[in-house]
Amino acid sequence: MLGASDARRCLLFVPGFLVSPRAYASLLAPVAACVGRVIVPSPQASTVALLTGRYRAIRQAEHVQEMARDLRLQDVDVLLGGHSRGGFVAVLASRQILPAGLVLVDPVSGDGGPAKKSEPLALVQLDCPCIVIGCGLAGRCAPAGRNHDVFAAALPNAHHTVVSDCGHADVLDGSAARFGGLLCGHGRDPRRAREAVSRAMIDFLT
Repeated sequence: MLGASDARRCLLFVPGFLVSPRAYASLLAPVAACVGRVIVPSPQASTVALLTGRYRAIRQAEHVQEMARDLRLQDVDVLLGGHSRGGFVAVLASRQILPAGLVLVDPVSGDGGPAKKSEPLALVQLDCPCIVIGCGLAGRCAPAGRNHDVFAAALPNAHHTVVSDCGHADVLDGSAARFGGLLCGHGRDPRRAREAVSRAMIDFLT
C-alpha cells in the first residue's frame, strides 16, 4: 500500500500479468500523494495457475470486487485501475461495482501473455470518469486488437491519451522493467516516460 492507511479515497490498481505489485512503486507513489491511498493487490493465485490459464481475468475481477466492497463498508471512495491485463481486470470489475473513476494504463484484453489471440471487448457503459493511457511503443506485449485503442473504443466516455516514447514495461521498476524491456521493447528514456504516465494519472484524478 502507498499513502495513508486511513485516507477516505483509494485507488485499487491491478498489476499486469505476472508483475509484482512492488514494480509499480515509482509510478504510483506520486499518485498516492494525490489520491490519498493506492493499493496494488497481488493475484490470489499461484504463478502456475496464472501460466496455465486456470486463474482467469474474470476470477481476479471477482477478488477485486470483494476488496472494493470491503473498502466501501469503511466509507472509502474507491477508484479502479490497472496496467496491462490488470486494466482488463479493472474493466471487468467495474461492470459489477461502479467505481468513482477508472484509470487504465496500457490495458490489454485477455487472460495474459503476449501469445494470446485477439478478442473483442464488449462496449462498457460507465457513468464514472474514465481515462485510457496508452504506451506508444507497446509492441508485442500489447498488440493491435487487444491494446489501448480497443479499450478506448469500448469506453465511449473515456479520455484517451498516448505517451508516444513509452514502452509497455517502461512504467515499471527494477527487474520487471528490465525483463519487460527485453520482451516488449522500451523507449529512449523510461524514467521520463513513467513520469509522464504518472502525471497523466494525477491530472485526471485532480
